[in-house]
Amino acid sequence: MKTLITLCAAFLFTGCVLDRERPPDGEDPPEAATLELAYLSGHFGSYWDCPEEAYQPPGAADESNGVAASRVADCGDGDDCGGPLNCEPAQLTIQIANIGAELVDGIRVREIQVLDADGEVHTILPVVSVDTIELDAFDGVVEAGETATLRVDFRGPRSLSDLLGERVQEAPVKIIVEVEAQNTEELITPPIHSSPIVVT
Repeated sequence: MKTLITLCAAFLFTGCVLDRERPPDGEDPPEAATLELAYLSGHFGSYWDCPEEAYQPPGAADESNGVAASRVADCGDGDDCGGPLNCEPAQLTIQIANIGAELVDGIRVREIQVLDADGEVHTILPVVSVDTIELDAFDGVVEAGETATLRVDFRGPRSLSDLLGERVQEAPVKIIVEVEAQNTEELITPPIHSSPIVVT
């Protein structure tokens, strides 16, 4: 029997249930497995000292080497350059709760979409890794009655204002979650920021 996957996008204490499909006439209704998705926290990272690791829009001029070379030049003989670097990957923390009666597998965080001021998709940022809160690689399985807290690392932009326009300091993202390579659901976050620059 084909399993109906019903997903929910939940912000903090808000929840919802979406009915995705109805069985054809004459067939038994499918047994429902229900997942709930919730956003916990997130940021666009900091790539000031590692611009080569940031997302670059297609066709954009790559200034990574110049920025890196400038930092090396600033760290001449006798200079103390051993402080913390402004280099932190973009990251989201989400929860996936299986409130159904059966195990659900094949869960994959497929991509991160940056939304503009009109709520339209502006840029798709690639996912780098998805790990559990214990820093183990997520295997795509959530047992019945269990909740998985996931850390999603992705390639954030070097500058959000360069991506979305001058003076833009925050933006929401849409998380695309795929289940068993068939069904997809969306989780839209509140606006998130880049990480602050650490003075070195």
